[in-house]
Amino acid sequence: MKHLLSVFFLLGGALFAGPILYTIGPNANGLPNQLVRIDVDAGTVSTLITIGGPTRNFGGGLVGGNSNLFGGFETTAAATTFALFDLSGSLGFLISRPAFQGGGLTFGPGNPQPIFWIENDVLGNSNLLGTIFPAASLGTGFNGGLAFRDVDFTLYALRNTAGGSTLQAFAPFGQNITQLPIVLGSGFTGGLAWDPASDLFYALGSDANKNTTLYRFAANDATPTALFGIGQGFEFAALTIGTAAASPSGQSQVPEPGTWLMTSAGVLALLALRWKR
Repeated sequence: MKHLLSVFFLLGGALFAGPILYTIGPNANGLPNQLVRIDVDAGTVSTLITIGGPTRNFGGGLVGGNSNLFGGFETTAAATTFALFDLSGSLGFLISRPAFQGGGLTFGPGNPQPIFWIENDVLGNSNLLGTIFPAASLGTGFNGGLAFRDVDFTLYALRNTAGGSTLQAFAPFGQNITQLPIVLGSGFTGGLAWDPASDLFYALGSDANKNTTLYRFAANDATPTALFGIGQGFEFAALTIGTAAASPSGQSQVPEPGTWLMTSAGVLALLALRWKR
């Protein structure tokens, strides 16, 4: 019986293993340009590379992780640019938008996969954009992260107001925004990701001193579960599910672009066509 129980727990651990997450962390000067790997099961946090140099600002969106390829937003005073990069550094800055504060970035369904993202203006007004439809207004304060859950074909976003942080759900076109009953507290500005293997969300929340904690919760939970601290200053709405391929040592193997890069090319073609119009 003891051996059977051991096998049961081993299988349970394999079935419900936590994902590898990636986020954007701050450098010594506080700029968000450090690609950071979070191993949920091991409870470890590893800085992989500085993206595009020590003065670049990559806050507000991150997708990818498969084949060591990523996409994210670089923001300057003049523009916000979607860029592809790998573990050797930036691959190129591809599509530019007027400057905005990012509120999250995620893939949607389809082939090629569209991307969705949230733009916040200086007044905190939030707009949902995507490569397959016009912008939709969400209201204000959607600056905490964005994730697509294919179980219910729904986008989820973290909203931050004076009343605290809330989890919001809406269709990919921005209709019928619903606030979920989960009580998060405050400070959830670091990103949101959904794990399809477990149907669980992961989010980064920070306290008043910028100490950041990784949280996990289901869509119908009453409160989130705090997992472990990851450091200070992770407040950039940049969290994505990846794979174990990226090396914590910062050394990069030659990436195999495969489907992800083909998807990105399709996405960028759609972006270019839409903005040209």
